Amino acid sequence: MDLLQYAEHAQLRRFVRQIDEGKYLFRQGQMGSSLFIILEGRVRLVALRKESEHLVNLLGAGQFLGEKALLRQEPYRRLYSAYALLPTKVLELTLNDIEKLQQAAPNVMVYVLKRVFQQVAERLDRSMSLAKMLRPSDPFEKLVSVILYFCQTFGKKVSHGYKVPVSVESIFYHMDMDKTLLEKSLELMVERKILKPLEKELYLVSDEESLKGVVSLLQEKLSPSSA
Repeated sequence: MDLLQYAEHAQLRRFVRQIDEGKYLFRQGQMGSSLFIILEGRVRLVALRKESEHLVNLLGAGQFLGEKALLRQEPYRRLYSAYALLPTKVLELTLNDIEKLQQAAPNVMVYVLKRVFQQVAERLDRSMSLAKMLRPSDPFEKLVSVILYFCQTFGKKVSHGYKVPVSVESIFYHMDMDKTLLEKSLELMVERKILKPLEKELYLVSDEESLKGVVSLLQEKLSPSSA
């Protein structure tokens, strides 16, 4: 049984919410106490910095956000904003709700909490992977590592590669690089068809090995020593 089927359980129906496309589940800085489990649709998680939104993650059915609600009774300040990219259905639960449901529907809550903790472990692994990727001092190696991280974290796997959102702002959120140099690097990757534009800020990465191999080209064409 999947999460959507569990949401039809009599004890859970009252916690199901429908979020219209473009509507926020919550905003950065707001106080919150809810865990959201996505049943249908897609949610964009963003961080606001200097009045610009930076993509942190894209979440789909079966994923969750707001896991701090499991750790404390009192509200906490949201670190990010989250809004629906598509019409989205979520299960919204507070810690008090979860405690009550553990009594009323223990089998359901064991399944839900198991899924949540599995994803917490996966996120920790990805964070450690990103930290490792960002160790090299060369900015072009870091840039390629961030794009690979995007592929693995919120890229959509298709038969011929990954559809992945890439923008100057989203990369700049994860690494400190001169924006002009960053823009030129992305332009060169598009020119060499390493990144293939699909629509605004959405690209196809068809070959991870070619992406890794573009580092030497970026160094040759764009590093200060090559000028």
